[in-house]
Amino acid sequence: MTREELKRVAVIDRLIQKTITTRQAADLLGLSTRQVYRLKNRMRKEGAEGLIHKNRGRKPKHALSDKQREAIMALYQSERYKGSNDHHFAELSRKSPPEKAQKSQAP
Repeated sequence: MTREELKRVAVIDRLIQKTITTRQAADLLGLSTRQVYRLKNRMRKEGAEGLIHKNRGRKPKHALSDKQREAIMALYQSERYKGSNDHHFAELSRKSPPEKAQKSQAP
């Protein structure tokens, strides 16, 4: 768990034990009272694991495949783009994208 998640667990635990109010918990976490109610209910149902971000460990849906990433890195390190920074490389490759690095488009 991250520090932020550990803090959430501690604050929500104090809320469940009724040592602080929902408003105080919201102020401590920088959230609205509605969000605190949601966290409190999730912690009651799922325990501390319920407060962990659900996308942890997943690869983003829009991420490039390893093969595409390697092809782009090979192009970036090639003689053609030598001396260009990442923004300039992106601009140049958009103007005349090599076939290897083009993202395949599904029908």
